[in-house]
Amino acid sequence: MKKIRKILVIFVTLVSVVIATIPLIGCGSLEIVYAWYENSSEYDNLPTVMNAGESITITRAHFEHVTFEFEDFEVWVHSENGIRIEGHSSVMIVNNNTITAGDSGRVILAATLTQPREGNVVRKRHIFLAEIYVINEDTMIHITTAEELQAINDNLDGHFILMNDIDLSGIEWTPIGRLLSYSQREPNQSSLAYAFTGMFVNPQGYVISNLTITTGFTNDIGLFGFTWGAFIYGVILNSVDINASDFIGIWFMAPDVGGLVGFSAGYTIIMNTLVSGTIIGGGQRTGGIAGSIENSFIIGARFEGKISIISNATSHRVSIGGIIGANYFIRDSRSRFRPNIINVHAYADLCGGEWADVGGIVGHTRNRHSIGSATFTGNLFGRSVGTKIGHNVFSNGPVNFD
Repeated sequence: MKKIRKILVIFVTLVSVVIATIPLIGCGSLEIVYAWYENSSEYDNLPTVMNAGESITITRAHFEHVTFEFEDFEVWVHSENGIRIEGHSSVMIVNNNTITAGDSGRVILAATLTQPREGNVVRKRHIFLAEIYVINEDTMIHITTAEELQAINDNLDGHFILMNDIDLSGIEWTPIGRLLSYSQREPNQSSLAYAFTGMFVNPQGYVISNLTITTGFTNDIGLFGFTWGAFIYGVILNSVDINASDFIGIWFMAPDVGGLVGFSAGYTIIMNTLVSGTIIGGGQRTGGIAGSIENSFIIGARFEGKISIISNATSHRVSIGGIIGANYFIRDSRSRFRPNIINVHAYADLCGGEWADVGGIVGHTRNRHSIGSATFTGNLFGRSVGTKIGHNVFSNGPVNFD
């Protein structure tokens, strides 16, 4: 068994909300303070990845962006979401401001900062410190075969780790997770009952090859169809062959098509992903990594290959992106736009036709600031073409790299 690579990144001074009320020492009342700093990183509020057993001690150096004076601090777990197994403890253990990764899952750490005393009043400010995803082989389901990979559809909130190369040759792939209309669901079931909401990680660099989908008469298309609040890390897809051009129907009912995922929402995190191959969409939105994303993040991704749309409908606009077909804007709690597509690279030929918004990175978006860092190399053909963004709604036109 290969040793899991140690990956540890901490992002601090995150979002602008008060997460708890702590009683004051002395008299006076608690003043609501928003822990958001003008000089904090533009890439704040991103996840951290830790392996089970790894530890880090939080020191004053981790609060370098804090602009107010404080004398002491305490780190604590605000919330966590993990799979509990007998004999294991929790996703994260905090002891004297040292955090230690435990079971697989997601945890949000917070910190309470104590300010200097003002007379009889001690003021405490509370901030989110970090969002962490923990990888733990012992508390995750091992995926080693194509059958086990496909069976994730039977356990959509599970925690999975890829432990072998998998060749999907000769298999018509059924995407993991589905976005069903009200009429398609079981009675009293929400759409989230059919979404992938768990963790799927590949820290050891195994390869899934020859993913094949030959029809658009399905829900959103990719290795994953629909994800909500999921964590997908390190996936490598080699030689994908997706063709949804046979879709016939109302154009806005056509599937979103991506190499990794058709549609991601609910703050899904997709990190360190590589996709190569050929993708042909049959409807509105098609991308190398994702067909469309809404309030989600793609951090560290590369696509190599060809993308096109062959639609049987006319007189409507479609979108193609080397990374994402359409990106629906994301704002933080102070209503500022911020990047949610960070460190991505596309090496692709994109052909959308006369009704297409074609972007080297994103086909269609409402936020030109959504892309943090990116590069594009290739050829573009469509109605509105930009090396960065095919069509930005607010500027009513394409956006090119400087």
